[in-house]
Amino acid sequence: MARLHRGRTIVRGDAITSEPLDAPIRVLLIEDNPADARLVKEMLRETGAGWVTLTHSRDLTHAVDLLRDQGFNIILLDLSLPDSEGLGTFVRAQAQAQNVPIVVLAGLEDEEMALRAVAAGAQDYLIKGRVDSHLLYHALRCAIERHRMKSQLRTAQGRLQQVLTSSPAVLYATRLTPAGFMSTWVSDNIVRVTGHTVAEANQPTWWIDHVHPDDRGRVLPQMDRLRAETHLSIEYRFRRNDGSYCWIHDDSRLATDDAGQPATVFGAWLDVTDQKQVEAALRETEERFRELAENVREVFFIYEPDTGRALYLSPAYEAVFGHSLEHAYATPSAWLEGVHPDDRAALDPVLHTSTGGDSRSDSIYRVVRPDGALRWIHGRATPVRDALGKVIRVVGIAEDITELRRTQEQLFQSQKIEAVGRLAGGVAHDFNNLLTVIIGHGELLGEDLKEGDPLRESVVEMLHAASRAAGLTKQLLAFSRQQVLDLRVVDLNALVGNMDKMLRRLIGEDVELRSVLSDTLGAVRADAGQIEQVILNLVVNSRDAMPDGGRLMIETSDVELDEAFIASHQPMAAGSYVMLAVTDTGTGMTEGVRHRLFEPFFTTKEPGKGTGLGLATVYGIVKQSGGYIWVYSEVGNGTTFKIYLPRVAETPEALSVPDVVAEPPRGTETVLLVEDEDMVRSLARAALARRGYAVLEAANGREALAICERHRGPIDLLVTDMIMPGMTGRDLALRVILLRPEIKVLYVSGYTDRAIVHQGLLEPGFSFLEKPFAPDSLARKVRKVLDGATELTDPTPLLEVAT
Repeated sequence: MARLHRGRTIVRGDAITSEPLDAPIRVLLIEDNPADARLVKEMLRETGAGWVTLTHSRDLTHAVDLLRDQGFNIILLDLSLPDSEGLGTFVRAQAQAQNVPIVVLAGLEDEEMALRAVAAGAQDYLIKGRVDSHLLYHALRCAIERHRMKSQLRTAQGRLQQVLTSSPAVLYATRLTPAGFMSTWVSDNIVRVTGHTVAEANQPTWWIDHVHPDDRGRVLPQMDRLRAETHLSIEYRFRRNDGSYCWIHDDSRLATDDAGQPATVFGAWLDVTDQKQVEAALRETEERFRELAENVREVFFIYEPDTGRALYLSPAYEAVFGHSLEHAYATPSAWLEGVHPDDRAALDPVLHTSTGGDSRSDSIYRVVRPDGALRWIHGRATPVRDALGKVIRVVGIAEDITELRRTQEQLFQSQKIEAVGRLAGGVAHDFNNLLTVIIGHGELLGEDLKEGDPLRESVVEMLHAASRAAGLTKQLLAFSRQQVLDLRVVDLNALVGNMDKMLRRLIGEDVELRSVLSDTLGAVRADAGQIEQVILNLVVNSRDAMPDGGRLMIETSDVELDEAFIASHQPMAAGSYVMLAVTDTGTGMTEGVRHRLFEPFFTTKEPGKGTGLGLATVYGIVKQSGGYIWVYSEVGNGTTFKIYLPRVAETPEALSVPDVVAEPPRGTETVLLVEDEDMVRSLARAALARRGYAVLEAANGREALAICERHRGPIDLLVTDMIMPGMTGRDLALRVILLRPEIKVLYVSGYTDRAIVHQGLLEPGFSFLEKPFAPDSLARKVRKVLDGATELTDPTPLLEVAT
């Protein structure tokens, strides 16, 4: 046991610093209870010791920072901390402590926890309230010494035989007789090793009686070898006085008498129980490391910096770098062969840091595998130094982060698109109100102008411009996934077939169009009009990529996406899909263009040749339909867009034939019009009044409810904006239905709030008209709702949506 160092003690805040006669022990106390922490400090003061520097941390997170920044000889650890609890606290502390021994200082006596902590690597397990200053001191010093001994055990094994020969722990002498061995002398420390007294040890059969029964058959024959060879070293289990067994290393030599005959055996015992336990633990640790290194995806490596020679590489090296382990061991710095040329210059300072600097290196670089595949690698390396500070080895981990980077890029892209979508949706709401007024009054003005009136042509041009603006707004809503979808069970083959003639006219004669449609194609649940828009936009994109003509193919098929496929196509989900592919032989695109392809307003066309919303619209429609879109393209080798829509086991509905545009029908019913925008409300009132309807108008929900209560006649239809201050259109409808169960409802909005229209889908029991709308469109929709068979006599469907 190390002696108690005396010296002067100085207290500074959370640290107790002593001025000892020789180097102090640096102790890190991790304890959240201030009273217990003060008690530990007081116990160290009571020793009068100048042997310790104590640093206190109240939680494990702060302690990890201290371990990273400072050096400690030992850790006193409470297992119950604010940010960690139980044995997990020890495991986390041990992972960060590296080569620092840990003594557990627990508040309660828990034998099972103590055994588990010691088995996990704790040097000691002390109970608060049962520790005094001297016991604490001795526990700390013993723990440090025991930890140091175990760390140096492997090195000491090579010298162990010489040490045992010259300085045995227990010495003995045995006389060789015709009947066997007769003990004549044993050193006094036999009591410490076995618990037996010297008198007991000198009994004739004491030794063989206490050898473990399972070892006797192995040990006794060795005695004949001792007679022949005069020297014997053997290990066996020996029963102590308390009934437990210890491992004994028995080293003996046979001496002869004056006549040269074997006479006496001199030997030494060493209790190697701890060594056996350490060896067993070491074998277990090595086995666990081997299992870890051979089964994880990361590459564990050890190499010599002077020669670049690999000392160890885990099997994952072959999968990550593409070279065999034999090549790596035979070729110095073999891993550098595959580093991308553009990354080597940036990697040089990192290599210098790991071989000659003071800290661990951390770098990200690319490697090109022999098969041409490009992989992103995150490398971490730490130098290992000898006693003189020279770097003798470099150890570290190389992790393939290719999929992680791809996922991060996709996440960033999605976040960027989502942010622009929210902005677009907000702008579209107000813009659609303005367009509704412009288009509505333009059409009303056009109705009043006679043929040949010079102002009529100006009104027509104004309406054309407003219609184009409305189209852009609709594209923004499609991109931001804030439009209402009329979902039906759709046969994509029939949809593509109906579009064939239109597409051929669109692409021109210099582009060959071919459709390869599956004969057994499943159905999808989608908005047929929106899917037509997707196909149209993709075909236009392909046509523009083939200015000198080429081939365009539209393909459909059923596909099953398994885990292996989606592993490289995140964030897709496994399942049954219908695939729609559009492939061209055009110019293709670079990786940079492909990554930005679906961004709104991004285009590679000349100014004035495109808005950059076509593919953004495709992306929004596909995502809102619950599908995925994937792009494959190479410069000069064309492009393929693949759309995957979830397959449903239902019979497709027949595609609807567009209605013939006719004069909007008139009506005499009473309509309650609720709109907070004065200009839009005025336009809608005028459009309905022209067609014979009696219009009651309100600027908000409160006014509308008042009208419902005081109006004596029937109210046949509620036309309400979805988003209004104070009360939403849906909230208003719920309350109006309770007052007038026979009323029908038409919602109007240029921006579909998902809290009102759940996930942008039409719910049963109400109709919807999208802004901007023309007076004729409003009149037709009102007539259609009034003539419809469905009445909102039961508000339950809307109540379910509201919740």
